[in-house]
Amino acid sequence: MVMAISFDRLHLVEPSPEARRLLWHVLSVGVVSRDEPERHEAHDKPGAFLFWMVSGQGTLKFKNGSFPLRTGPRCWLLDLRHPRVYVPAPGRKLVTNGLRYAYDFMGPDRLLFASDRPWVNSKEILDGLRSLGLPAADETKILGANARSLFRL
Repeated sequence: MVMAISFDRLHLVEPSPEARRLLWHVLSVGVVSRDEPERHEAHDKPGAFLFWMVSGQGTLKFKNGSFPLRTGPRCWLLDLRHPRVYVPAPGRKLVTNGLRYAYDFMGPDRLLFASDRPWVNSKEILDGLRSLGLPAADETKILGANARSLFRL
């Protein structure tokens, strides 16, 4: 099933303090390469991790089951409130990328550069963004122009 998504009726509003806390980490995207199992505990805040498989194969394990991970048209959106383990197949790496999907889906005007610093090195996120080979004007928007516009700086 294919569903068209439109931002035509999107309205910008000033979020309440409660909404700011809720939306603090709503969507996480990035390029990740794993050559050994990687365990993630449940987050105490709402959030989602968006990715698609760039290369490799493996398994995504949850408390109540598992899903095979392999390249293809499938995109994953995970609820970060649940623990999970990414397990690469023997001798393979799992390489996931959410940046490309976010860029293709939302476009350069709706993305802001951010990282979970100090837990994640900002350079890793920046390198992942630059590895996409985006037009310079789009990179400029994502790396600061969109934030300046959004926050009226």
